[in-house]
Amino acid sequence: MVYLICGSPCSGKSTYIKEHIRRGDLICDVDLIYGAISGQDSHDAEMYTHEIACKLDSDLKDMIRDRVGGWKDAYVVSLANTTEKLCKAKERIKADEVIFIDTPYDVCMERSKERPPYFAWLIQEWFETKDLTYGRK
Repeated sequence: MVYLICGSPCSGKSTYIKEHIRRGDLICDVDLIYGAISGQDSHDAEMYTHEIACKLDSDLKDMIRDRVGGWKDAYVVSLANTTEKLCKAKERIKADEVIFIDTPYDVCMERSKERPPYFAWLIQEWFETKDLTYGRK
């Protein structure tokens, strides 16, 4: 199965995955890729390294879409906040299921205090432009 895990920054997408992943599963999360290639905190990306992480993320999504490798389930993280973006993200990887992490704004903002300051801006932007009528779980 391929799961598309959607929600705002600091909504709990990574926590959801940690609670459900099993040995043999795959995670596609640009933050984790950044952390792996930089050796830095996965939420504090430098632009030059983040660009590389985004390319690797895209390549991994292609492999998931094409079901390359012997993994069991794949969890793909997305910040899609509109129905159109969500549908595109789902089709991009041929996701079997969409899991929407519907965490309230104030909870996300509180969690963002443990991350670099720009996360508060990302959360605010995500909620201000949110237009979802699909994929809620």
